[in-house]
Parts: sequence; structure tokens; C-alpha cells
Amino acid sequence: MAFVVLHLPARGPSALDKLLRRWTSLPASFPQSDQPVRSGHIYIAPPDRHLIIGRDHVHISRGPKEGLHRPSINVTFRSAAAAYSERVVGVLFSGLLDDGAAGLWEIARRGGVTIIQDLSEARFPSMPSAALGATPLNYQLRSEEMGPMLAKLASGTETPKMQHPLPKSEQADTFSGFTCPECRGPLHRSSETRSSSAAESDMFSAWSLWSKTRSPRAREKCMRRLSLSKRAQISLNLSPANSPIGTGLSEAKPHSSANRRARFAA
Repeated sequence: MAFVVLHLPARGPSALDKLLRRWTSLPASFPQSDQPVRSGHIYIAPPDRHLIIGRDHVHISRGPKEGLHRPSINVTFRSAAAAYSERVVGVLFSGLLDDGAAGLWEIARRGGVTIIQDLSEARFPSMPSAALGATPLNYQLRSEEMGPMLAKLASGTETPKMQHPLPKSEQADTFSGFTCPECRGPLHRSSETRSSSAAESDMFSAWSLWSKTRSPRAREKCMRRLSLSKRAQISLNLSPANSPIGTGLSEAKPHSSANRRARFAA
């Protein structure tokens, strides 16, 4: 079985299930909450709902957004890892910001296989780039290589090898000094998932938190700069562990804590 999460508009119908049925002989549908799952079926996260995977069933939730997204790839990846451990294969494709990176980290931590789209062909490489910088990965593949690799993994003819080991936790969760832009609760920094979370379960990476706290006009300008490969200039306030890859940040000197706070509040 397969689970698909796409960042869709919160309002309005989606024809993604019909599109998938054109490309595959497998049945594809938007599941109902607590619906049993079966092999050979594709389950799609509904618009404005998280897809949470349990043992032999799925939950549909309108819980807090994570990293500005609902549905969130991280939510689905983490729940799949908790339910199926080493049996999970997580695949992350093109997209903006960094949704999916923390979820892939959890899949890797529990012994699953992690795959990202080759950055050279990704239309928006931010999401796979973020995973490449913070998550142990087994493969970086082009689109046409995904299907054959998944078939080999499912049949057991392919033995995955980790590209680099799991990062070690640096410290316990600590108060970040910021408040959640959604619920206004205190944000605590997690060194393991490289994200910040609030009491109401809102979760943000440093990159998505920075984007959320900018004005709409500033966020629009930010996206333009991304397309012009100037991520380094707009991300100097972030640590290398939380920044998008490809920014040259690993060679930049880190800014002071006060400067980072000022950048977040700007």
C-alpha cells in the first residue's frame, strides 16, 4: 500500500485521486477516518487534513498545522514510522520550505528507508535539500528511477545502505525564546527533530518559522529570492543544521543569538 501527501489548497475539491487512477492500475482514494487499509491501494491525504497512519488503519485529523502545512508530510511520515518501523519507505519529492525532512529523520531512526528526489531535476528543491542536510538518506534518485527501486525494495532484492549515520542528539529540549505564531504558546527547540514545538502541538522548523513570521509581501520576496539562488543571503540567521542546503551556510560564520532573534522578529 502507498500513502500520498500533497500540499493542496484548504478549500475546494481535489481530483488527485482521479489523476492517480489515470497513471496506475492501483485503486486510489481519499480515505475516511479510522478506515481499514489494505495492500495494493493508494491512500491520499484530503485537503486541509492530516493523514495519520496506524496499524492496519488510518486517521484523518484537522489538528494544528505543522511547518505551515495541513496536510503535513512530517505528520504522515512520523505516524508511518511509529506504526511500521523498518517496513516503511519514505520518498520526498520537490516542494517549498522543508516539510518532510523531520519525518524522514524519524523513518531513518526506526530503521526504515529514506529517499529524496534528485535535486538536479526537482522544480522546487527546498524540501529534498532540507532533508539532505539534516536526515540520513539511502538514495537520491531521479523520477524514472523511483518505481524500479521501490519494486526492488518491496521484493527484497535490494539491500539499502545508509549514506551517512544518524545525527546524535545534542541536548534536551529547551525554550527557544520565541512564541508560536499560531497559538502564541512558548516554542521549545528539539535537537533531535531539528524543530520547535508549542504546547498546542504546533511544530515548526527554523526555516518555516522564519517564513511564517514574515509579512505576506516579505514572504513573496523571499520566494523570488529562492528562485534566484540567493538562499544564503536570506538564511544567514539560521544555523547550518536548520537551513536549506545549497546556501553555502556551512562556510558562513554563525550570527549571534541576539542577531538571530532580531531576524526572526523582523
